[in-house]
Amino acid sequence: MGKFEVRVDGSHLDSLRGDGVIVSTPTGSTSYVLSNGGPVLHPRVEGVVLSYMAPFASIARHYVMPPTSTIEIEPDSRGRHYILVLDGQAKYGVGPGSVIRVTRSPRPARFVRLSKKDPIKHLRDILWEQMR
Repeated sequence: MGKFEVRVDGSHLDSLRGDGVIVSTPTGSTSYVLSNGGPVLHPRVEGVVLSYMAPFASIARHYVMPPTSTIEIEPDSRGRHYILVLDGQAKYGVGPGSVIRVTRSPRPARFVRLSKKDPIKHLRDILWEQMR
């Protein structure tokens, strides 16, 4: 269990004790955030989800923030080392005194859609798949 200070746009949001913090776009909200009990954002909703992993005595577990927010996560600096995982792929060590800052890129991501799947049907399919 780690301890994290969470700030949004420079304002203190929470002091968290738990296993970690997930920061997600609407696209990512249908995977790790959903499995963590968090909200699923419609693909056309612009926002960022903050989702706490196994929080201990936190006021809230999930937040939805504007996409322009600057989110800062500062792990406890008492000699502990943490791991930052990006999209389940790249892993980076986070040492004492580090601050993780998440901001919106000035370059929007472009997605190739191979079919014209209805976003609501897609969400329903994901939810039903998890129940199997």
